[in-house]
Amino acid sequence: MGTVALVTDPQQPSDHADQTPPPVPPPAPPAFGTAVSPPETATARSGKRPGFAVLGLVSLILGVLALLGAAIPFVNWISVVFALVGLVLGIIALVRYQQRGLALAGTIVSGVALLISISAVIAYTAWAGSFIALIDSASTPFLDQSETAAPLPDPETEPAPSGDPVPLGDPVPIGEAFVVETSGGQPLWEVTIDAVRSDATSELVAAGSPEPDPGFEYVAVLMTATNVQDTAWDPWTEIYLEFTTPDGEVFDEFSNAAIVPDPAFRDIGSIEPGANGTGSFVIMVPVGALDSGLLLVSSGLDDQGTAVSPR
Repeated sequence: MGTVALVTDPQQPSDHADQTPPPVPPPAPPAFGTAVSPPETATARSGKRPGFAVLGLVSLILGVLALLGAAIPFVNWISVVFALVGLVLGIIALVRYQQRGLALAGTIVSGVALLISISAVIAYTAWAGSFIALIDSASTPFLDQSETAAPLPDPETEPAPSGDPVPLGDPVPIGEAFVVETSGGQPLWEVTIDAVRSDATSELVAAGSPEPDPGFEYVAVLMTATNVQDTAWDPWTEIYLEFTTPDGEVFDEFSNAAIVPDPAFRDIGSIEPGANGTGSFVIMVPVGALDSGLLLVSSGLDDQGTAVSPR
């Protein structure tokens, strides 16, 4: 049986020719007045709006700033505002715009910063109130003392009160101890006038002191003070020395610029209970006034003081 060869004429169409379907015509344009919907995207299907991710970032930044200033006085007031705004923005980003990540971190940091800031503000305010109250209570005794302190009595016009202090008319001799106390009877110091020198003018001028006023001379007084209180104290702050004349004139160490011989009473410093210290005073008095005047030793406040005969 023979083989039949099929010859296809290239000029003739074949039944197996390319059968590609014709192109689909484009859709007809919408009718006039019909709204066209934009193509739906994955972001639109998820309900998230990427533009509002900035809320979470701002919330985190405000929370960090508030946390940094939470412990700094006065700055923590600003931290409260920053933390509160950051917390609100973080919650909005979480609830309304379904944000996560930065929004969650900003909400947590802002909340922690808000708690710390409010706690610091309360603590610093309470501390400031306590400090002011302490200052007021510390200054009150000094104010009361200045208002109630009585001037030293005039030996010519005021009678001496009864009590332990020796009356001005009955002075203590040099070398005899006596107690300096307050008007309430609280002992402060046991004092002894060891010596009174009326010839100190030339010596003090030679040491560099200015010349005394005309008709006056320098008198050097040596005093020993023993602390009879329960605490250490500087005797110069609680012992006041004056010289008074019969006609009521009063002179003290502050009314002249003489150089005080060592050891100066004002340089003794703090003395422990039971201990003592010795130092010098210099008073400028009228020439010859020591023969009739008196030394007056007091606490300088409400105590009338004790008279000491300088001769």
